[in-house]
Amino acid sequence: MTLIAMNPVTSGSISAVGYDPTSATLAVQFKSGAIYHYANVDSGTHQALMNAGSKGSFFRSTIKANPSIFPHTKITGPGDTGTSASETNAAVLKSDMRRP
Repeated sequence: MTLIAMNPVTSGSISAVGYDPTSATLAVQFKSGAIYHYANVDSGTHQALMNAGSKGSFFRSTIKANPSIFPHTKITGPGDTGTSASETNAAVLKSDMRRP
């Protein structure tokens, strides 16, 4: 699993977004705390999401609506491992900072 640093965003449904251009993977943390990785996301789509007036609407209409183009993997969610989503995200960020 690729560890992707995530940055907080202003949205009614999304808490944080991260992007790994090497693997073309978009990481999304939802307000519920669940974190998903979406494959095949090009940098233009990531940039459009970050610039969207409504990140939730853009995400739903462009990424979630096209699962055959952008397949996803659930990374974690509340109650999955006994670890809160914020603890999991903090661990991902710490791990990312240790990478060369």
